[in-house]
Amino acid sequence: MHERLIYASKEKLAFSSWPDITYSVKKLLKANCYLIYAYRIALKYLLRYLRSYLRFYSQVYNLPCKRPYYVEIEALNNRYNEFYKG
Repeated sequence: MHERLIYASKEKLAFSSWPDITYSVKKLLKANCYLIYAYRIALKYLLRYLRSYLRFYSQVYNLPCKRPYYVEIEALNNRYNEFYKG
C-alpha cells in the first residue's frame, strides 16, 4: 500500500506509517451510487475504521474529538446506520 506523509500545520509532525486509503475511499464512494450488498458492508467497515482512527489520533495528541472532520464522519456513520439497519 502506498504511504503518505501527513504534516500537522502548527506542530510540524510527520507521520509516514499510516496507509493511504484515498484509492479505497474513491472506489467506495463511486460504488455508493450503485449500492449492492458487498459495497454496503465495505463502506460500513471503512466508516468504522475512520471513526476509530480519529478517536485514537485525538487521544494521542490531546486534541478535542469534536473537530469538524470527526463530526462529519460521525454524522455520516450515524446516517448510514439509520438507513441500513442490519
